[in-house]
Amino acid sequence: MNGMRAKDNSYKWLARMYPKYPLTFQSALFVRSDSLIKSIEDIKSTTTIALGDYNSASSFYMPTYDLYGKSTTVTAGHRSSKIRELVANKQADIGAVVYSTIKDDPQFRVIQISREIPGTGVYLSPKLSPTVQKQIQNILENAPKKIKEQANYDTGKEPDYKEFRTIALRADQVLSCANFSRNPVQFFCNATSQGILGRVAGFTNQGNGMIRLRLERENHKTCQVFVSSQTLNKITDGSSPEIVNRKQVKIIGVEPIELEDGTCQLTIENPTQLVVLQPGA
Repeated sequence: MNGMRAKDNSYKWLARMYPKYPLTFQSALFVRSDSLIKSIEDIKSTTTIALGDYNSASSFYMPTYDLYGKSTTVTAGHRSSKIRELVANKQADIGAVVYSTIKDDPQFRVIQISREIPGTGVYLSPKLSPTVQKQIQNILENAPKKIKEQANYDTGKEPDYKEFRTIALRADQVLSCANFSRNPVQFFCNATSQGILGRVAGFTNQGNGMIRLRLERENHKTCQVFVSSQTLNKITDGSSPEIVNRKQVKIIGVEPIELEDGTCQLTIENPTQLVVLQPGA
């Protein structure tokens, strides 16, 4: 996810991460080997699925795409090792991890393999001057082999994100409707999906790690959105107030407080409650 987002935000490709591994990888949904669940068609609203961090392509984003149309119970924000532990101990019925880490484990059985996910790389911010970019490029490219191995990077071709971008668009649309603060979670949109649509039109650092976003709603009213920098950092396409500023967003699972002056205010406590919409979403 980070590589595609970097490219979409005009970052410059520099090097490939994890050069010893294939250019692409896959996500997998898996169950215990003795589970009665044979495929994703067996998933019900009472089925519990363990997902990873909200920015993880393999353990959150791709499962969201593969679970389109389903309604299920979700526990999220886990590391891969924790996801395997939850499934092994029957605390979750299904888990989502990188396919290569689970395919040969006899205690588990894979029920769904995702499409190919492009690997990530090292990108340079467009805010850096050409001179500084060149200096960083020379340092990284000419670093000793041992340093490159320890940092898990080397020269290589930039991945093609074209197909994955199409998948990401559908996943973004699903995430704009899914409410992860309440189970079961619906991995689809319908006419009754609740949410607040608007455009971020400025922000203020409140101190103590809190940020206030000014949201211009579709009904032409404004709303003050309070969110911690820690939570904002976990939001796809919105990891900082500078990035989310001037973008269309959808807020779900949060009841705004309507004020006497016609504006409103609300607080984002979970990264899934604020979705940055892609163009055309």
